[in-house]
Amino acid sequence: MKSLTIGETEKTLTKRAMSVEQAVKMLEIAQQKSTRDFLIYRLMAANGFQVREVVGAPSRVRTEGKWAPRDPSTVGIQIRDLRKDGIWIRFRGKPSRFKRVKPEVIQAIKNFIGSRTDGEIFDLTPSGLEVNTRVYAGIASPNWKITPRMFYDFYRCASRLFADVDEVLGLKVTPERVLRLAEQREESEVLEYKSEISNTNDFLKSVVAFANKRGGDFLIGVEDNGDILGVSDRDLAGIEKRIVGLTHDFCSPPIVYTTERAVVKTRHVVVVHVNEGSAKPYFLKDKGPYIRRGGHDFIMTRDEIIAAVRALPKRARTHRE
Repeated sequence: MKSLTIGETEKTLTKRAMSVEQAVKMLEIAQQKSTRDFLIYRLMAANGFQVREVVGAPSRVRTEGKWAPRDPSTVGIQIRDLRKDGIWIRFRGKPSRFKRVKPEVIQAIKNFIGSRTDGEIFDLTPSGLEVNTRVYAGIASPNWKITPRMFYDFYRCASRLFADVDEVLGLKVTPERVLRLAEQREESEVLEYKSEISNTNDFLKSVVAFANKRGGDFLIGVEDNGDILGVSDRDLAGIEKRIVGLTHDFCSPPIVYTTERAVVKTRHVVVVHVNEGSAKPYFLKDKGPYIRRGGHDFIMTRDEIIAAVRALPKRARTHRE
């Protein structure tokens, strides 16, 4: 498959599809605002799912100026449809179809589902997705006119031009991405540098704080000033296992995160991406709930805790009570 530059790709994509810049920005905004919406867009833009396959077909249709009920052809992805290497798409009156999905995406969806065992994965209607997409497009640029269908159209075009659409969309950790983050030379609300995990308490505070805010990335092997020192071979061997143990023992409820490695200038950097939580507030054992403000972690105020609980979906709030 021919490898094209982003500039060449922009010229090749159809008018109905988003540009690479638009797709990347929409995914970034969704990731900051809603894990649910980010996963929906990722399934469409990077995996080729259609809107109706993910959130179901509309249950009503407008005819002669009036809304009339309609039996939807699909009901959206159900929890029972998940497999370790893909998702079953079920249609009314038609054979089901299996779509392969990368294991890391399946795991992210399972983490989002949490303790639920039945029903739809994403509690969102097609019209609700339309509304959210307009909101995110407005945040990105007042001139952007983006619809959910355009994520699927983007995939149809980009998958013919690139071997790995995830990489094009910035969803894959690459040396170039790590270098860009390091060259910012400053931590932020969504970025933390760690030369190593020597102070586990500070590391876990930031994990919890990211989950209680917008999520964020750790660059392990990077100094506070952005210099890349790398993770030693000794620490590299067991770092993922150590992080799993720490988060399991000291963070509650369970926090969704991923770990990946990149080699930058011959040095190993471990990138830990913490998702924004869907079951806030999250607590650090014996310490309390933390939240990210700027480049620092703070104990959540009473008002912040109340706001986090009120923002939970009703079923999650009931489960906690």
